[in-house]
Amino acid sequence: MKNKLNLLVILALIIGIGLACGGGNQQEEANKVVDEANKKLEEAKELMAKTDARSTTLFSVPVQTVAQLNDYKAKMKGEAKSIADDYEKVSNMLKDVSKKFDDISRMNLVDKYKEYAKIKADEFAKRSEAINIHKGNAQAFVEISEPKEMFSKFNENNKKSDSLMKEADDLSSKAKKIEEENKDIFRKL
Repeated sequence: MKNKLNLLVILALIIGIGLACGGGNQQEEANKVVDEANKKLEEAKELMAKTDARSTTLFSVPVQTVAQLNDYKAKMKGEAKSIADDYEKVSNMLKDVSKKFDDISRMNLVDKYKEYAKIKADEFAKRSEAINIHKGNAQAFVEISEPKEMFSKFNENNKKSDSLMKEADDLSSKAKKIEEENKDIFRKL
């Protein structure tokens, strides 16, 4: 009888520890949210790749004079607006991914998992911001008529966007390190 009682106490402790470490139902919920975030991230990556290719094509034509720029803009203004819209969609998708990871960071989970999720939320928020700035190149193409001024705006946007992407990459590395150091608590994210 004493052995059975000890066994029940040990089982209760194991279940309690498991729930405390695993977050109980919250871990399962977190895994579902991660799956949703990963699907949204794949959609964003696909749209980003297509939009980047279109943007590269748009900006590959050498334009030196105001007349050349105006002629080219007359033909490509609609495409530039569409590119800006698609970058906006990617930015919004990344905001959604960021929010999902932020939600996970607030769940009843293991602290390292929550820390990881918060870093991923910050990473995707930075990436969203960087894409939003990058879309400014297509907007500048539509709005600016002087080539030097337009290229200056491109450089400004690219510098800001690159800086934010570097910050996002640093956050990604930090999250990866947490994941590698705590493989036992992470399912494939």
